[in-house]
Amino acid sequence: MINLDFMPSRQLALYAARLFLTRSLAVLVMLVLVLMTLDLLGESSKILKVPGNSEAELWRYVSLRIPMLISQFLPFSVLLGALIAFAGLNQHSEVVSMKAAGLSAHQILAPLVVARATAKPRGASAQSTIQTQHMNRRCARGCNRNAIHSRTPELV
Repeated sequence: MINLDFMPSRQLALYAARLFLTRSLAVLVMLVLVLMTLDLLGESSKILKVPGNSEAELWRYVSLRIPMLISQFLPFSVLLGALIAFAGLNQHSEVVSMKAAGLSAHQILAPLVVARATAKPRGASAQSTIQTQHMNRRCARGCNRNAIHSRTPELV
């Protein structure tokens, strides 16, 4: 008899999704912290060199830069989070016990796919909101909105 239920038990699905999301979030936080620290090492002298700039401008730079780093490294952190979650499951022989219980590979992966699908729209909408706010701030300072989009990259 073939098991037609796509998702495994509720408890198993929540366990796998929680492992995946916490590992992905941990990887993302660590990547952003390390990259922001390295970025601040290079940019802080340029920011503080301007007369009148203080620590508040550094924090403003950080608040504007972190969303860009998150949107840039979110796919990488999801990939690493999935690898770390499955390595942990494999280390404790949980994947073997799931297979022995009759779950297919698709049923083992289903909670992760659902967890990622529910997290993706929120990340995409936050990214577009941040980009729109950034564009509005730039245009409020006197730039031409059409000139920004019509620029083509110059070839070296």
